[in-house]
Amino acid sequence: MEITCGHTACQCCHGALRYIRTARRHPIGLMLGRPRVRLKYQECKRCGRVDPLDAYYQNVPPKGNYAYDVIVEVGLARFRDRRQDEEIQRMLEERWRLTVPADTIGLLADSFLDGLAAVHQAHVSTLRQKLSEEGGYIMHVDGTCEADTDVLFTAIAEPHGWILETAKMTSENQTEIIKMLSSCVQKFGVPQAVVRDLSPNIAAAVAQV
Repeated sequence: MEITCGHTACQCCHGALRYIRTARRHPIGLMLGRPRVRLKYQECKRCGRVDPLDAYYQNVPPKGNYAYDVIVEVGLARFRDRRQDEEIQRMLEERWRLTVPADTIGLLADSFLDGLAAVHQAHVSTLRQKLSEEGGYIMHVDGTCEADTDVLFTAIAEPHGWILETAKMTSENQTEIIKMLSSCVQKFGVPQAVVRDLSPNIAAAVAQV
């Protein structure tokens, strides 16, 4: 399979395109299967912009070998269905006839979270508008407290159940809580109320922000 940009001129300055290099890829996807792909890159003679190969990168992330549909399948199995690596590996083999190494499952799950976070950040204005239209939100804040681990501090918009912001902290300290809450308020607006535990650091941070 050969993929080119399909353009006859640069999409920025309309300059002529010239062929510069070829790259070979072997992506793996639920819909793609395991095709052998040859990517032909072209560069604008005038401005030097390399024309993006949208037809390919809409399905496979840059520098990645697994298509987005595999990443989503793994992510949903891990975080929605709470399956372990070996269970997800068997599911992919039985349902899609794809053999994915067990240690790769964890990396794909991390990629899913990265993508989900990127989508969340890209739609902050939409989420803020939705919260405003519904009369605002109540912010629930708390952090994990497992021994010998970083604190994962989270702000949730209720009654929606939306996780607005999370941050890893060395401890549940006032400085880092203020930083996270300030970011959350800047993005989503001031909450109608805050629900918290009796931690004095959280209380002081909430009062200041």
